[in-house]
Amino acid sequence: MIGVEKQFQTFVEEDKYIKYYLKRSTLLRIESVERMQSVLDKIDTSMFNTDRIALNPYFGCEVANRRYRNWICQEYNAESYLFEIEFNKQVVGFCLMKIDGSSVVYLLGGIYPSYKGLGVGLLIPLAPYLFAKNYEDIVLMKVKTHISSNNMEIVRCYTNLGYSITSIDYVFSKLVNL
Repeated sequence: MIGVEKQFQTFVEEDKYIKYYLKRSTLLRIESVERMQSVLDKIDTSMFNTDRIALNPYFGCEVANRRYRNWICQEYNAESYLFEIEFNKQVVGFCLMKIDGSSVVYLLGGIYPSYKGLGVGLLIPLAPYLFAKNYEDIVLMKVKTHISSNNMEIVRCYTNLGYSITSIDYVFSKLVNL
């Protein structure tokens, strides 16, 4: 698990790729249990396949995804912000965030399976910036998150956008025969 963070003022909107994505993207706030269920229904076993639970042969992707669905429900009920990410008028993924003081804590995000490999993965680390632009009345200084070190694509995405690594945590599981 890698902790990363970035100051909001260091997002460079003049970068032609970032500008391209930001211009065509928006966050759609999920404000009902029915819409939250729609997000949960789109999560399948291919979404979080680099997670430590998904990689564990005793658990696998199904258990990992159930874990994420439960976490989304828990955070939604705790008044975190759940959004779907729209790009070129297509809903391509989701993100879950909360505010901690002057920081956006990015809890979870993912690209829906039918959009993987189509170049929209950059929207995951850009989502907090879109969030901050939508809520300009809240003074937000930085974004913080943790990403799986097994997911090299997203690690490269965050580091290429200038996020700083703030921690590297090793998480171990011990299986006990009961």
